[in-house]
Amino acid sequence: MRRRRRNWPLIVGGAVLGGILVSLGFALFGPRARVPAVGQRAELRVEVLNGCGVDGAAMRAAARVRRAGYRVESTGTADNYHYRRDVVVVRSGDRDDAKPLLEVLDHPILIEQRLESHDYDITVIVGTEHRLVNGN
Repeated sequence: MRRRRRNWPLIVGGAVLGGILVSLGFALFGPRARVPAVGQRAELRVEVLNGCGVDGAAMRAAARVRRAGYRVESTGTADNYHYRRDVVVVRSGDRDDAKPLLEVLDHPILIEQRLESHDYDITVIVGTEHRLVNGN
């Protein structure tokens, strides 16, 4: 009777190599790390509101705002769904703090509405012409 030799060193080595390759693949092609906040952007309290009525529009726009280094604390629904263009409302802080949003949100209308007692420093309202809404 002939004894079978076990190839356990090959099996263990293959499993370790496979784990390394999977980890490397995930590191290269997996979800990207968040962009670190720039300057005072991370300190600003931002809300993103759906002003177009398309499901998920505020969430998709909030993801872009976060990637630009802002801290989005809330998403929700605007007072109506008749916003045609994106609107950025600066309620407190410096107007220049909101300027990076002009590129992230397809050049929205920028409004200053000073309300120091408001819960958020910046309000973003997603309109119907936003590229995330109409698929462009």
